[in-house]
Amino acid sequence: EMLRINNNIIEILDEFDRTFDSISLGVTGDLVISSQIDELSSEANIILGPGMFLMIVLILFISFRRGSYVVLPLLALMIAMIWLFGTMVLLGIAFNVMAVALIPLIMGLGVDYSVHFFHNYRAELTKGKTPAEAIKRSVKDIGTAMFLAWITTAIAFMSFLTSNMIPIRQFGILLAVGITYTFITAIIFLPSARYLLDRRKPPKIKIKLTGFTSKLSLSEVMGKTSSLVISHQKKILAIMVLATIIFAIGASQLERGFDTDQFVPADNPAMELFDTMAEYFPFASEYQEYILIEGDVATVEALQGIAQTHKNIQDDTFVGRKKDGTVKVTSIYSEIELAIKNNQSLIEKFNIDEKTNIPKTDKDVKELFDYLYEGETFDIGDIENSGIDMADFGNAQIGMVLYRNNSRYTATVIRYYLDASFQLEGNVQDDLEILSKEINEDTVTYGDATAIATGMSQIQFNNTSNLTSSQFTST
Repeated sequence: EMLRINNNIIEILDEFDRTFDSISLGVTGDLVISSQIDELSSEANIILGPGMFLMIVLILFISFRRGSYVVLPLLALMIAMIWLFGTMVLLGIAFNVMAVALIPLIMGLGVDYSVHFFHNYRAELTKGKTPAEAIKRSVKDIGTAMFLAWITTAIAFMSFLTSNMIPIRQFGILLAVGITYTFITAIIFLPSARYLLDRRKPPKIKIKLTGFTSKLSLSEVMGKTSSLVISHQKKILAIMVLATIIFAIGASQLERGFDTDQFVPADNPAMELFDTMAEYFPFASEYQEYILIEGDVATVEALQGIAQTHKNIQDDTFVGRKKDGTVKVTSIYSEIELAIKNNQSLIEKFNIDEKTNIPKTDKDVKELFDYLYEGETFDIGDIENSGIDMADFGNAQIGMVLYRNNSRYTATVIRYYLDASFQLEGNVQDDLEILSKEINEDTVTYGDATAIATGMSQIQFNNTSNLTSSQFTST
């Protein structure tokens, strides 16, 4: 829904851009970038989906040279996919971005079962067996191998359940269910359909089951490969050990994390515009993070803690700064400083320490909060007679940083902004780790209130960190 609204905005702005020659209009942001990536992904899927389908058809036809050996595996896969999507409805799982990967994964893995079964079936026919005997033998022999392949694959997919991210758990369940359905159709549907086609007129199968030419066939290549392996086992093992050592050295130097540019198509207009925005307006920022403080926040200790957090944030790596060099941080403490700057009489009225800008008693803090929360914090000036209802705007600024419940102040938030270039270059995971570490070190004690850092960057860091740890558990 957000993407739909976003696309409507883009269309309107594009129309403006075409209308006016004197100015150039561009739009960017996370949703705009996501929208463009989504559009490119849809275009790519139009090519990749049919392309994958045609490749499977081609390989099956080259291998078996008969139409039914192409149609039946695809029909079995289609049945399995229909069952899978029906199961998604029964489980209440929506078709999300990750679910797009279900079709190629299930098709790629599931078609193997058909290939194994048909190859063995044709091999049995060359031994003079009837279609019924060949199918029974194939189900017994190849069915055992297919069962082991299915169970190990399903276990691997079900290991995704160790993740604490619901979409990944659902993805693992759907993959396991999908591969189960392909196994069922391969072991039950394919033999039944094959028998119905061949029972009256058994096909004549040549001894060479596969091949592009008589001189170069898959069986010929595999035969030579097996002879090579038997003749040079020690050399092959030595080469494997040496290669593994070389790759192990490389693996030890593997960098973790990711770069934002890796997930954005080359020459992405919205991303390029985002870079331009950071260049033109280095003190503007899209990224906003929070430190939420809950409990009795109308105390001297809580305000002292917030003031100390302001100081601690000053040297943070990615915090955004204004033109005068001060950090972009907003809290009830910064609102008190602004109020005192505009009205010096507040110092005496609320018993405020001029050095710290903090009232000296909890009673004074509470009364100051009431004054700020209920009063007008800005001069409405010329817009007073503009017809705009300003009733709800008096404490709007304070309401963004302070929460009152039945005359008690039970929560406050410190909003800090990140530099516009944050996450645009370098290893994002490393940047997120630095950000998380610094902001958690910035938090102090706030009296009886407790604090927690949050925001999209914090959530992103937690998710990627949890993914890494869950990989070890799942494996």
